[in-house]
Amino acid sequence: MSTPNRHSIEFFLDLIRRSGLVSEGIVGKLVDRFQQSPYFHARLPESITAFCSFLVAENVLTTWQCAKLREWRFRGFLLGDWTILDEIGRESDARLFLVRESKGNGQAILRIWPPKERFGPQFELVRRID
Repeated sequence: MSTPNRHSIEFFLDLIRRSGLVSEGIVGKLVDRFQQSPYFHARLPESITAFCSFLVAENVLTTWQCAKLREWRFRGFLLGDWTILDEIGRESDARLFLVRESKGNGQAILRIWPPKERFGPQFELVRRID
């Protein structure tokens, strides 16, 4: 079994699938749309930059999400009913994130503390942005 090339578009697509940010059925359609877009250069690039630019321009992913995926991080984008869009600040031991409701388009700011022992991350709604 060969080791996947971590800089290939196929590896990046697998990270997107595993992240839960984009449903399986949409990933293939995104590749097709990308191939028809001005971001596409002759074939799927070995560099992920053009594909990330396309995904951000199409409002599929945020710049922050793409940056995390490019660091091979695919966990932690979903928290309860929230999808994390961006990290917007820090407060002592907590971090502030811009989030979107999974069941709707409302946005909010969540304060998230790191996990303690065997419990998951602790979080609270700071403010709704509607």
